[in-house]
Amino acid sequence: MSAFIEIIKSLSWQHTVPVAVVVAVWILRRQLGDLVGRLKQVSGEGKKYSLLFDLPSQKDARALPTAGEEIIKRDDVVEAFRAIPDFSEQEVKAGIDRIYDCLLRNGIVTKKQLYDLVSSAPILNTIRRVYVDVLKRPRDKTLDPLAVAVWGGMLFSYGVKDEIVSAIILQLKNSQEYKQKHLSTANPAQPSGSS
Repeated sequence: MSAFIEIIKSLSWQHTVPVAVVVAVWILRRQLGDLVGRLKQVSGEGKKYSLLFDLPSQKDARALPTAGEEIIKRDDVVEAFRAIPDFSEQEVKAGIDRIYDCLLRNGIVTKKQLYDLVSSAPILNTIRRVYVDVLKRPRDKTLDPLAVAVWGGMLFSYGVKDEIVSAIILQLKNSQEYKQKHLSTANPAQPSGSS
């Protein structure tokens, strides 16, 4: 240790700052590694940049089941989704396996969580707003059952936060539906009589 102190004493001020930075990076390497590992996108130019990180690993407390609660069944999902007027029961039944799997993956595992999700106006209205704005869906029938399971489950588990909504928007902009709707409006076909 004394050799290290002697080396530090022999360095001039202009060398001390970079050494201090290296030492700080070494000490914080795990935290910095975790942060860099969660980085999904960097955008910007000049001195202004924005960073988009992966979803936080900390779930909302209401998303965690309590001991002894029964796990939902497919019939529970069909029953609970009747509360959402945007789609029919037949649509839910047609995609029940994927819907059920997405709910479980997003931490919606108990009846209470399921009914809290389908009755959450902030969650459903956030998805509706994003689907109208990004996917140009009609306002009266905006949602589909899979959207509620995937994005609603994510918002339920992690909270209705700006970074979560931004991550959803980013994913939707990579969807086939987005590309079809936005490419067709950006490059309308020329009328057949024009030259």
